Amino acid sequence: MAAFQNGDYRKAAALFEVMSENTENEKIRHRALYALAVTRLILAQSPEEFSQAMGVWECWSEESVTDLEGQDPRMITPFLERLVPPGTSESVPLPSAKKPSRNAEHSNIYNSYLTCKELLRARDKEIERIKSRLDIKEKEVKKLKKQINSLEEIHLKFQEKKQEISSP
Repeated sequence: MAAFQNGDYRKAAALFEVMSENTENEKIRHRALYALAVTRLILAQSPEEFSQAMGVWECWSEESVTDLEGQDPRMITPFLERLVPPGTSESVPLPSAKKPSRNAEHSNIYNSYLTCKELLRARDKEIERIKSRLDIKEKEVKKLKKQINSLEEIHLKFQEKKQEISSP
């Protein structure tokens, strides 16, 4: 918490991640996962990072904790989902994470954490797939621009020849 309060969010995120992975105390692990989600939301500089942070937030919010005493941060989830990710000009719908099965053991925190990690990996793969499609589309655009330029050059030459013929 000292790193977080001092504004060293990268260090805080690393520490919160280690705590959320390695502690056996469910209460501490849950708090560390919450702190990790908040820290990643603060650090998010791109739509991808924002999406990953929201994945951690969803993992944290899916865990049931009863000692929140009426101050449940999960109530701001709809607000977070409406935020515009950094680096975009418009709101981008975030892919919804698969909910863990109701039959999964909620008492085993490590399995819950692995589920969250798997959700993040799935989102990363989806991002890479979309980036690949974007690269293909950008190559197509470059090819079409080159073809347009070639046609414009041909058109200009044709116009020049036409003017030569029409003016004696």
